[in-house]
Order: sequence, then structure tokens, then C-alpha cells
Amino acid sequence: PAVDNVLKGSSAVVTLLPGDSNAAFLRQFSYLGSNTAADVQEVASYIAARAKESDRVFVWLHPPTVYAVAQRWSASKHAYLPPLVYGPEALQTKARAEVMSDLRRQRPPYIVLPATLGWYWRFGSAMSPIDPFPELLDFVARNYVREAEIGGSVVYRLRESAS
Repeated sequence: PAVDNVLKGSSAVVTLLPGDSNAAFLRQFSYLGSNTAADVQEVASYIAARAKESDRVFVWLHPPTVYAVAQRWSASKHAYLPPLVYGPEALQTKARAEVMSDLRRQRPPYIVLPATLGWYWRFGSAMSPIDPFPELLDFVARNYVREAEIGGSVVYRLRESAS
């Protein structure tokens, strides 16, 4: 049911996209990672079954549909990757600092990261790497334990003794 709601909601957004046709516009984007729709559903189900409804989580996946499917809020205002990985370096640096501040404050019980590095987001002919940034990886290594690997993603759970 949650997936149906996401898909119904996305059709309204798609009709507002610029370009000659929605399909032509959407063909400009591609995601070169290893998550499938089934993986996203499985990750979302995993989180929904374990996190309280009031818990916020952080997901480093593109697109960030896990939030909607799991019916959980992001632990950061930056739930969508482009500001963190694409654009002027000063803006990326600012957005990444905000994510780290949000995560330190929120202490989400679950963080989801890609299982491997080397993922890319493409718009037209431009390609941008979308791997998690080093400070995020360090934060997760210090404060979380690897709990599950689902498709191309790893679910990390907050350590009980996290600082």
C-alpha cells in the first residue's frame, strides 16, 4: 500500500517536469548503483519492522523512496542526495556539515548506506559520484553496527554505547 501511495504521488510530480515530454525528460536521468525497487521495498520493510514510528532514520540511497515506503522521516533535512554530491563545492560542504549536525543531534537508530562504493548519478551526459562522504562513513563506523545487507545496501543500527 505505501508503494502505491508513493507511485500515485509521483505521477503528480512527473506531470510538472519541464521538457517536451515527461518520458523524454526522465530518460536524461539514470542511476548507476545496485538498488532495485525490490531492494528498496525490502530495506523499507526491514526498517518499518524495527524502528518505532516516531524514529527518524537516515538513508543514503537514490532515490530516497525508502523514507516514504517505510513511513519514517529522515533524520536530516537533506533526504535527497544531489545537494550533498552535486554542484558547487561550497554548497556540498555546507550540506554535508548540516547532515552531520543533524545526525549527531538526532542519533537515528538506523542508517542505510550502499554496500559498495563507486555509484554514480547521471543527468544527460554529466556524471557525478554519489558515494557517502568520509565524515559520514567515519561517523557510522564509530557509532553503528552492521546489522543487515539487503541487495546493494547495508543497514546499520546505532550502538547502545554510541558516543
